[in-house]
Amino acid sequence: MNKVFASGAAGLILLSASAALPQEMPLPRKLQGALFKKILLYDRTLEGRDEIAVHVVPGSDSGAADEMAAALTDAGLRASVTRPGQLAAALESASVVYLMPGALNPGLQELCTSRKALSISGVPSWAEKGSVSISLDSADGKPVIVVNVRRARAEGHELSAQLLRLAKVVQ
Repeated sequence: MNKVFASGAAGLILLSASAALPQEMPLPRKLQGALFKKILLYDRTLEGRDEIAVHVVPGSDSGAADEMAAALTDAGLRASVTRPGQLAAALESASVVYLMPGALNPGLQELCTSRKALSISGVPSWAEKGSVSISLDSADGKPVIVVNVRRARAEGHELSAQLLRLAKVVQ
């Protein structure tokens, strides 16, 4: 019986430790894809584009990046997984970069700023800290859009007032 209890306790510790990770994505990928599709319609910089390209930059789990790219594609965006070393060349025609947990670094942030690519993520703390322009969170079981206006402007993107009224805005 003690072995069963110890095994269960170890499992609970692992579950609670993984839930407390600072790079946790609180919303499922499919929901993120649908939300980002709608959110990007409120970016005045992207208006008039027939197709919006999204480069998903993988972190430590490349399979998760493939799943995120599939969710964005299913939502109607043109998404592909792009390794950090390939991103500079790929951004010539791109407008959006989705950073997976573990992918954030100062070099990628600077690249998004210099190439005027909108940075997005499913990690809410990144927009709150100014590491990305837009992220998604969850509160009371509902999705929350987090927008860092300063970061979006630095990346050359103008977001509509309609979006900002719906979002948690961080300066």
